[in-house]
Amino acid sequence: MEKRLSKVLILIVLFFAWSCSEDDDYNDAVYVGFGLALEDSSNPLGFTIKMDDGDYLIPVAPTTVMDEVEDSTRLLVYYEVISSANPVEGNDAYTVEILELDDILMKGIIDITPEIEDSIGNDPIIVRQMWVTGDLLNFELKFWGGNTKKHMVNLVKQPGEITAEDMPIQLELRHNAFDDPKNYLYSGYVSFNLSSLKLEGLNAVSFTVNGTDYYLDDYEYDGIYKYGGQ
Repeated sequence: MEKRLSKVLILIVLFFAWSCSEDDDYNDAVYVGFGLALEDSSNPLGFTIKMDDGDYLIPVAPTTVMDEVEDSTRLLVYYEVISSANPVEGNDAYTVEILELDDILMKGIIDITPEIEDSIGNDPIIVRQMWVTGDLLNFELKFWGGNTKKHMVNLVKQPGEITAEDMPIQLELRHNAFDDPKNYLYSGYVSFNLSSLKLEGLNAVSFTVNGTDYYLDDYEYDGIYKYGGQ
């Protein structure tokens, strides 16, 4: 479970978190964390949330929720713990009051081809954090925009079958700002599903993410995707 220090702002996100123990005093404590919505017909709200740390949240009496929460929606959750609940699949569970739900963009990896090269774009973007949770590669990003056009972010690879000899698998973070003016600095999160990188006979693959920042400097991030025995 993670405790919130600050909320998502319109322009800049300040995000800090730390783990809490079962002995924590939940009174008036507001927590924040990432998770996936799970369809749950036994819950009056129709869903529960599996958090990235393995905890399950059972929402009751929400004060602010999204209009519709679909199964497997990626979520940033602000909540207060009401009480502990019976463990779910051996993991801790809590009944919670949802204070705010933000859906997080979640996409797959796509093959970059000449036909889509222009639409994918190659505008600079800042990577503040990158981390792997389960099958997801998560980014906290910063970018300049004018609040006039919707930007697009993708994680791409070269076409063709991946083999063990290709490791580290080369990925590229691509940003299309659609010529949006650089008036304001924004922050946001995006998650990419890494399942398409799985190789038969292995339980993990290594990868490298390349991209370009606003100083036109190339950056490189290395990671390991462990999918066997998780």
